[in-house]
Amino acid sequence: MSKFITDRVTVDFAWLNKPDTKFGEDTANFNLSIEIDENTQDQLKSAVKKLGATKLNGVWEKDGKRMVKFKNRILV
Repeated sequence: MSKFITDRVTVDFAWLNKPDTKFGEDTANFNLSIEIDENTQDQLKSAVKKLGATKLNGVWEKDGKRMVKFKNRILV
């Protein structure tokens, strides 16, 4: 998959200092949750369409704001 780069976003939560191993070492990942504003929504829709997908997993609402969580498995 090609790189996906957004404009500036508001990060709500980030787990970047060490792998998240809550569900075991074999599922360790780094992750962050961002707020979906109108511009980010357009970028996400475009990326989903480009990939031929029908939806984006990891989207939810928190305090009236739409959020999305991204994970990346980087083995260190």
